[in-house]
Amino acid sequence: MSSSNTEQSESFTITPDSGCEIDDVLVDGSSIGKVSGYTFDNVTSNHTIEAAFKKKTYTIVATAGSGGSISPSGNVVVEHGSSRASPLLQTPGTR
Repeated sequence: MSSSNTEQSESFTITPDSGCEIDDVLVDGSSIGKVSGYTFDNVTSNHTIEAAFKKKTYTIVATAGSGGSISPSGNVVVEHGSSRASPLLQTPGTR
């Protein structure tokens, strides 16, 4: 959080760490969305700016055809940089 109390403009750049993304930015306590920068123009009073971040997530779609199964099946959400192992099981009598 930063404060400013001079009559000038001040710009802020918001940069998430690797594997993260901007979740929200608050200016003076109000959300301005997922922005990567903000400028306070002609500052004549105190202000606040706060950035919230979250880990990126990805969806793995797991399906199996006839002759076997995969678990878990369906949509599996995985956080950036993590690992997910899924056993592949063959139905007896198939190749």
